[in-house]
Amino acid sequence: MKRILLLLLSVLMLMSFPSCKKEEEGESETTYAPSEDIEPMDISSLEISEYVKLGQYGGLEISYSPSEETRGEAVWKRVAENSEILKYPEQQVKYYFNQLKAKYEYIAKNRNDTYANILLMLETDEEEMMAEAKSLTADDLVFYALLDAENIELTDTDKENNFDRYVSKFVTDYGYGEEYVRSNMSDEIYETMLYDKTLEKLISLNEFINAEA
Repeated sequence: MKRILLLLLSVLMLMSFPSCKKEEEGESETTYAPSEDIEPMDISSLEISEYVKLGQYGGLEISYSPSEETRGEAVWKRVAENSEILKYPEQQVKYYFNQLKAKYEYIAKNRNDTYANILLMLETDEEEMMAEAKSLTADDLVFYALLDAENIELTDTDKENNFDRYVSKFVTDYGYGEEYVRSNMSDEIYETMLYDKTLEKLISLNEFINAEA
């Protein structure tokens, strides 16, 4: 789930900071890689109750402003706030931190600048990056706790009926070619599909009040 959002953020940031030098023909402007190779964890393999205490996620009245957020964003924020992180899986936090750091390192390289200068320019630092890594990990933990609590899973029918629509969405949102998405991003598509199915469940369990009405 969050790896997709991190990828989108990376692409948007790189578009906002064009290179100071011309890229060689065939070199990707959005390719970046962490200096330390840390794999994401399989959160589904954890004893999730040891890491997160899921708070109330149904029967809530949620006030939201449609011009600022969707019902899905509003309910996710509330559910995350209601939940308590008992401990963080260290490897997952390190994974996200390295992904965030890799973005800034790539921007620095692409601009012939230093990593430290880029952090200063963007008014961030490694302490904030670590906080963001923990936030991303917390969302992962809450997500898998919800999957367990509501027995949510993707069926073969879900995958078959929605795959083409998600391919089109990824092409539009991330700017990749359709063939690349079909061949290389099926895991990310299914992860996003499962996240959306979870949001749909949360929306069905709660009442929403339009604060702009």
